This record gives sequence, C-alpha cells and structure tokens, in this order.
Amino acid sequence: MFEEALFSFLVADTDLTALVGQRIYPLLLPQQPTTPAISYQRISTTPLYALNGNQQLTKVRIQFDIFGATLADAKSVAEALHSRLDAYRGLMGSVQVGSVFRASEMDLYDPSVESFRVSTDYLIVFEGV
Repeated sequence: MFEEALFSFLVADTDLTALVGQRIYPLLLPQQPTTPAISYQRISTTPLYALNGNQQLTKVRIQFDIFGATLADAKSVAEALHSRLDAYRGLMGSVQVGSVFRASEMDLYDPSVESFRVSTDYLIVFEGV
C-alpha cells in the first residue's frame, strides 16, 4: 500500500524525526497528543492512463496536518516535511515515485487539540495503483 511506503519514507528522514520522532499518524492524532506531530490522509486518487488505455500511473493528493504548541513549531515541521518530499523522484520502499509537489499550504488553529496547525497538500505520482 502506498501509505505504508510513504510512512516508512518519512520516518527514515533524520531531520524530520528529530522534530516529531515517530509521531506520524494516519487520519487522526491520538487523544491528548504530544506535539509536534503529523497526521496524514489520502484526499483523492486519480488514475493516469497510457495511450493504449492501460493504467500506468496513479496520482494521489495527500493532506498532511502538522500540529505544534506554537505556529513556529508547526512551521518548522512543515519545512522539514517539504524538504523531504518536494520534487522527490525515486523509490519509496518498493513504490516507484515519479514526482512529488506541494499543492497548497495554510496556517490554522485547532481548538480541539489546543494546537497550531499547518495543513499542506502534496500531489504524488507513482507507478501502479
């Protein structure tokens, strides 16, 4: 599964894990989370077809929500995430990735966890489904 490869790719980055450790979660943070932390989810999946009609590539939009006690903490993690992902090409585990680009980013405050949040979306194209 692509998300497993993505998680492994992220936790292999020492700059990112220096900030969040293993606190990278699918969909939701745990209750009363330690911050900074990251949650991620697949927002959309678009199959890309070759001229002969065969699906060769898949484009996904992954949303990352980065939580921090301060906006500066959240932005530091967002920058480390960006350094790891932006314009990446190559293997994520056994998944061949053709491109990764940031599509959007916004700053928020999340009262449910009393935390600042940077929400950022990346478009990732990879081989397979």
